Amino acid sequence: MPFVVAAGALFGTLLGSLLGWAASLLGAVLGYWIARTIGHDVVFRWVTRFRRGAAAISEGRDFAGLLRLRLIPVLPIGVVNFIAGLSRAPFAGYVAATAIGIIPATVIYAYFADSLLEGVGNGRREALKSLIVASTLLVALSLTPSLTRWWRNRQSRARPKRPVASHPHPSRRP
Repeated sequence: MPFVVAAGALFGTLLGSLLGWAASLLGAVLGYWIARTIGHDVVFRWVTRFRRGAAAISEGRDFAGLLRLRLIPVLPIGVVNFIAGLSRAPFAGYVAATAIGIIPATVIYAYFADSLLEGVGNGRREALKSLIVASTLLVALSLTPSLTRWWRNRQSRARPKRPVASHPHPSRRP
């Protein structure tokens, strides 16, 4: 992400987002292949040290799971790259999920850097407005995992529980 911020600051939101997205995708592909080939054992031990790393390995095999890991920044981007390589996720699905999933964070970080520099050049009022918008987007992105968990818990509590049918004890036959 520091490179995406630098690209946003140097090239503006649109070009900075495109360059940052391409560089992030290339880095993700390299991380995937490193985990899949060269350092499988070392990377596996490193990833499973993260609290959610071991659980995410099973989620990191399919397109929907990978997309969720990319869109909701629960784990660092490098960890997700390694999880996909370790779980031997299909490469085409991994690249597609990564290409789509990194778009929001990339655009937000590039916009943040661009708007911060633009705001500084346009004066205090514009700088403050740009900083508030970009900061709100960054906070919303970082709160997404917690809000998703809260929403899922709320939904599961709202569902009515089905009564369990009573069955006669197997040892008591008529």
